[in-house]
Amino acid sequence: SIQPYLLTLTDWRIFMSEEAEALLHSSKETNKTLKTMLTFVNMFVISCVYFGCVNLVIDTLGEFKYFVAIFFDFASLTMPFVAISIYTNFTLEIVQVVGSLPFLMMIFFSTTFSPGSGVPGIKAL
Repeated sequence: SIQPYLLTLTDWRIFMSEEAEALLHSSKETNKTLKTMLTFVNMFVISCVYFGCVNLVIDTLGEFKYFVAIFFDFASLTMPFVAISIYTNFTLEIVQVVGSLPFLMMIFFSTTFSPGSGVPGIKAL
């Protein structure tokens, strides 16, 4: 899971910003961009491993479109967390709350997780 790595991004941003200000030789924006790229490489590797494990069990999901679906399903819930933790000045608690909102909205407004609710259920209220 990439979650423990994501939780350290906010502390890394604070530490890196303080160090860059003290040393005056490193670019904060370059470091943030490199960290974002590293995070996406980690997400890609995890998606590759996940896709490989799925293909070991189920032979019918070997097409490239399934890999793209797996990667973007993973990235869609992880990207807000990465962006908020690296590119804002929020504390860890706010980053966790705001970064998990896409997942919470998916659960609250999806009929997959709670049959009979979702947007039509909310309209009925």
